[in-house]
Amino acid sequence: MADDVWVDGIDLEPGERLIAHGGVKFATGHFGMVDGLRFFRDFQRRDISESLPDWPPSDAPTEVPVKHTRQTALRKAGRFTESALSLVMSLAVVSRDSNAIPANLDRANEYDDFPVLWADPGTVAYGAPWQLDPGRNTDKPQAVVWLTQRRVVFTDPVGEPLWEVSRSKLKATSLRRLNNLIPDVVLTFTDGSWIRLATTDYKDIELRGHLASLRPEVTPDQAE
Repeated sequence: MADDVWVDGIDLEPGERLIAHGGVKFATGHFGMVDGLRFFRDFQRRDISESLPDWPPSDAPTEVPVKHTRQTALRKAGRFTESALSLVMSLAVVSRDSNAIPANLDRANEYDDFPVLWADPGTVAYGAPWQLDPGRNTDKPQAVVWLTQRRVVFTDPVGEPLWEVSRSKLKATSLRRLNNLIPDVVLTFTDGSWIRLATTDYKDIELRGHLASLRPEVTPDQAE
């Protein structure tokens, strides 16, 4: 379009304004069996990493690994009840960056499992680019997100377009603060799919704030 404006890395449409941009990637788990891991799930919590369109393979596990600890052996021998085992394991787990399990931990999605992409075929998040995955892409940053009052646009580090989503498809955003860890941002779409992102630069508080405050319709202060 002749009236488009090139700003840093994306074509802005007439009247469109750039709000913020910066490096992002899929987040990584920190607690329990998912420490250092990330997964890609459908709405039934099945692995979809091998069925996502045009995604290259990864050596990362597709399921939470089973660790044969002394506690699990005792459990199999019938010497631990389920509740006692759960208590022991919770007290014993120490994350890389924190010495306690957060009170606000979402056990299903942050301890027993750690989806960073939750999508069925045809949903918005199903189109997320593989370049966001550190297990498939060693570039730094893996991708760059560009926020305008109309769109959320993802490009590679040199500005090649990867994916974009209209802000009208956003349902909610949330900043996941877990103890003293750098917060992740979850973008949830109107069809129930979502992605979980981390900023490439842990100091990029401004970008995390803009991501976490995204709404379907921009407010005057976000447009500044």
